Amino acid sequence: MVKASKTLGSRQIRNRATIAGNFINNAPCADSVAPLLVYDASVEIKSKTSERIIKLNDLLLKPYKTQLQRNELATKIILPIPSKKLKGDFYKLGRRRAVSISRISLAVLLEVEDKIIKQMKIASGAVTPIGKRLSDVEEYANGKICCDKTFKEIAVKLGERILDVSGLRWSSEYKIPVVQQMCYQLLKGIEHRL
Repeated sequence: MVKASKTLGSRQIRNRATIAGNFINNAPCADSVAPLLVYDASVEIKSKTSERIIKLNDLLLKPYKTQLQRNELATKIILPIPSKKLKGDFYKLGRRRAVSISRISLAVLLEVEDKIIKQMKIASGAVTPIGKRLSDVEEYANGKICCDKTFKEIAVKLGERILDVSGLRWSSEYKIPVVQQMCYQLLKGIEHRL
């Protein structure tokens, strides 16, 4: 989450903006969405007459559309305390380094015990129409041996899932191999920190 937050806009924007402001319009390039999704974030929403808490995953409907009503405000982001065994990382690819709009982003959390993947959480950012938890990729990874071969298989599965979600686009020929390599590199980096 910290790494993703450091990539938002410029220093001036980060000093003025809020995390909720980054995701509330549900722009596909919102860098906070993928990390918030892997941390199972919920959002407290209030109006003059009501209050509700909704999972971020359920709040996001389609590009530039959420469940937030005209008379409501997002007042709090709720992050459950994750297991200390989970290690994670975030990667963003943009056209430039400073004030860069995401073209592809990915967040991963991984828990490994005795060389077995006990839990993997993965969410896409700008590579899919909206930020999305990829639960079928997570299920595929859980229980597998934590090794190079498994990471490559997970990366292939991720590319297939992104094609399912996004459909074939003019950019797919470029984006799918890039996001697969990004996934592989994130998993390898996390493995080295275990």
